[in-house]
Amino acid sequence: MGFLFHISRCNQYDLKEFLPWRISGKKVGYVHKKHAKYLEAFPKIFVSMSDHFALSDNLVNPKNRTTVIEEMLEILRTEEPKLSKMNEKYAVKENVNGKTLMEIDRGAADFFGILSTGVHLNGITNDHGNKMMWVATRSHRRKTFPGELDNMVAGGQPSNITRQENVVKECYEEASIPEELAKASEPKGFVSYNMQAGTTLRRKLLFVYDLYLPNSFIPLPNDKEVEKFDLVPIETVMETIKNCPHAFKYNCNLVIIDFLIREGLISEDHENFKKLVEGLRYPII
Repeated sequence: MGFLFHISRCNQYDLKEFLPWRISGKKVGYVHKKHAKYLEAFPKIFVSMSDHFALSDNLVNPKNRTTVIEEMLEILRTEEPKLSKMNEKYAVKENVNGKTLMEIDRGAADFFGILSTGVHLNGITNDHGNKMMWVATRSHRRKTFPGELDNMVAGGQPSNITRQENVVKECYEEASIPEELAKASEPKGFVSYNMQAGTTLRRKLLFVYDLYLPNSFIPLPNDKEVEKFDLVPIETVMETIKNCPHAFKYNCNLVIIDFLIREGLISEDHENFKKLVEGLRYPII
């Protein structure tokens, strides 16, 4: 399949199937046309226009909007489309640097097509120039992507903590990495993509971190999300990404390809180098 497959896979969508929704004139998400009926059932919350939905101007501040939308979600969770509740709030913004216009439960983020951010961390060891990567195997009991390979640490970005705090939190929860070690992680930019999944739209920006770990450190699962960790030669990881397109959870491939490019393991001589570099930071629609 090759590396470019993962770029294409993560940026497959048909925007004609969706309607944008706005807060105070700012586009903050997309709802599939098949789901428009759910918004239309709440005319005091969402105003239906010819080509978009608008959150009612009567909802004048972030706290008020958050409360009203959560009340709406409680109703939808008992009906179709039966949205899950994850008890973690995501900020709803026009763009990554914009003001938080409201918050929404993580379980409804893709349904409403909001811009979601997260942190993904590459756990690396370097023994005399022989780089190896810690690879997580997701629990087979997980509802999403059970048993697939994953970055050492990854998680969505809650609205109530900083990215650095989130890295520390996820490092401990997923891999038992102590705080003082987690704080040594280095921010390395981001990858981004827009991906349709049935009648939802994933608009994602993932902040990437590298953490070089002592050879003596052994990560241990600390929650029910990760089944095990394996220390894998980076060349083997590279071959897996290239030749086994569904081994890793779909977006983890982007994070690792970014690492391979930064390390020079995918060089400028690669036939798709420019497409890969540009595709890893696909503009958020």
